Amino acid sequence: MDNLQSINEIQTLIQQIRDKKKGFVTNFFLDNLKHSFWIRHNSFFYECFGDCFLLIKRNESYSYLFFISTDIYSVMESVSIFLKKEPGTYVVDLVGNEFILPLKNKFILAGFEEYEVLYRMNRIGYPNVSFPISENIKQGELNNIKEVKELLNFYFDPLSEQIPSEEELIHFVANKGMLLYKKDDSICGFIIYELIGATLYLRYWFVVPEFREMGVGAMLFNAFMHEGILSKRQMLWVISRNENAIKRYLHYGFIPEKLYDYVLIKK
Repeated sequence: MDNLQSINEIQTLIQQIRDKKKGFVTNFFLDNLKHSFWIRHNSFFYECFGDCFLLIKRNESYSYLFFISTDIYSVMESVSIFLKKEPGTYVVDLVGNEFILPLKNKFILAGFEEYEVLYRMNRIGYPNVSFPISENIKQGELNNIKEVKELLNFYFDPLSEQIPSEEELIHFVANKGMLLYKKDDSICGFIIYELIGATLYLRYWFVVPEFREMGVGAMLFNAFMHEGILSKRQMLWVISRNENAIKRYLHYGFIPEKLYDYVLIKK
């Protein structure tokens, strides 16, 4: 395996596969910010297998596995060779509609297990906002990052929910993308989001257990929608078995899409 050195290098790998003009299959979606952090920390690698590049993001106890290839056969052949050479725990995300199922089944046959399924929900139109916004809602600041990161690490699943790094949280704070509900200087809940163009993306929404059923989540969500008051579309991903969350999103006018994220794992 070789270290990835830059975003340009990743783009070159993608272009090399496209230039073969044999087809294009991938589960990798370039995120300049996130992947720059991975590169900076020397935790992002790649290996070439002819018509397929495998990208590997190393973590302490597991690795994310991505592929950029001309076809499914080359993907599975490359994955098989790689896993024999580099044993460990690997997580693969497969994002798509029902046409992604044949690829998912091939990974299952290769020894991966379905760990989690998420699907996307969206809402079209300007947000509905109630006024006034609670005085307990505050913009996240740099000195809140440590506590928010601890809550994310404790309550969220790193395999399926891709917990942001401290550097990513700094980015969210710098771009006014973190809202906190605070009471007596304690963080009772938070929402992390991005506004890109006319689309408002909900990334993480959390209320500390002892403050649930007190309207904290609703006040956070209302403030979140207010931050994106001029957005024309709001989007999020939800775990398919999280019925309580799905009910809340339906209540707020979100509808499910036929776009799925299959999280597969091989130990």
